[in-house]
Amino acid sequence: MEAMAEAQERRRSSGKMAVSSALGVRPRMKGTLLPQDSLRARKAGKEARDNRLLAAAGLDLFRRGLAFDGVLPELVEPRHPAVTPNLNSIPENGVGDSEDMSSQAIVIIGGSLNNRGEVGPWLPNRIACGIQLYWKVMKTFAEQQANALCYVIPISGDANEQAVMEEERTRESLVGAGISSHHIVMDCTASSMIENTVLLARLLARLHIQKVHVVTSEFQAPRVKLCIDGVLGALDDLGFSVAYYCAPDDLSSAERAQRDMAEQTLMLKTQKQLHEAINQVRSLAQNGLLSNPTSRHSTRSPSRLSAS
Repeated sequence: MEAMAEAQERRRSSGKMAVSSALGVRPRMKGTLLPQDSLRARKAGKEARDNRLLAAAGLDLFRRGLAFDGVLPELVEPRHPAVTPNLNSIPENGVGDSEDMSSQAIVIIGGSLNNRGEVGPWLPNRIACGIQLYWKVMKTFAEQQANALCYVIPISGDANEQAVMEEERTRESLVGAGISSHHIVMDCTASSMIENTVLLARLLARLHIQKVHVVTSEFQAPRVKLCIDGVLGALDDLGFSVAYYCAPDDLSSAERAQRDMAEQTLMLKTQKQLHEAINQVRSLAQNGLLSNPTSRHSTRSPSRLSAS
């Protein structure tokens, strides 16, 4: 009996070992990079999503004048919110009605980010030119002892997560160059260059600004000029004066020709939208929703500006 019991026990143990071997550690996959590549891609995708989430959360805190102290948000000095829907909360500093008001604005046209969430090839040069213009304007204010401000307005062409990250990266560069975050006005709600220009018109009117500097790249300048001159030019009573600056784009002749064709196509496609935007801002002005400084609208042709 004991011998039979021992034999049965050995059979059970042998069966358990066989099952354990079948369900045990999977054999290593040698000679392939598939498992490692898949894990790396999955990790990179998660990091990209996390970065977008952090950028969106950071912008939301920035708009509300909040900052993290450890793990809790703490109320700090208020900053300028997005142009919409909080346009009325942007302060006018008590000098908006002054006849000698000489505040200015620098508009930096954005550029797309690459697949790693880094600024593309043109945006750094535009930012550098915008910074150069800012300090030039501020130096003039100091020499004239003017009671005026210079606002920097980075704008992008899309209302998506990438646009939020793009404007956050632009703001970081501007603040890193010594520009006060209180003088940086961001908006991530517009879905096109034309919508951005309509919001820009409302913002300029709110801040009683007439002199505007627009920084873009040479290949993009005709379309930018068409949009901004079309919308701001429709508000003749507001007296906007717009100057354009082209940052270096380092394009080859073939690349420039390709970009020029793409820009021409975009200008043709957006004619209807631009016409609607012009009518929209005229309606805003007629209904008293825009301020009414004196003088006339004028523009200057684009000029080249070094990024150094």
